[in-house]
Amino acid sequence: MLRRLRAETKFQPNDYPPLGYTGAETREDEARATAAVNQVIDAILAQANESLRAEVPIALIEKALREVATLATEDRDRTQGYLLEIWYILGFEGPTGLFAFGSAYPKPDGFGEPLPPGWIAPDKPRPIGDPVGHSRQKA
Repeated sequence: MLRRLRAETKFQPNDYPPLGYTGAETREDEARATAAVNQVIDAILAQANESLRAEVPIALIEKALREVATLATEDRDRTQGYLLEIWYILGFEGPTGLFAFGSAYPKPDGFGEPLPPGWIAPDKPRPIGDPVGHSRQKA
């Protein structure tokens, strides 16, 4: 699933709950945010044969968040959504301390982070890299 997320065209408009997303503010912002997310995925895939401790993706996620810190709020939020997906795809359940949660972004029982946008449960992701998922995009 991580490879499908890597291959997916990111930062496109969608209506994934809880808030949806109107798309990247500019092409440059889309490229910058996509690179930040893909760098995390690439670094994790490069370590695929090793046992991955939570500290590794946490450090990579922190770096990615710094790289998008000056983007528009909506683009930073969508970046966080992708990074949350990586965390869940990797199977981690504990908290990173990097993501906000609350009534719009509840944490599932037994998990330390809120569900990524469009996920129904920790084991029920949105259609990642699936054209069906893109059919739900806003026109």
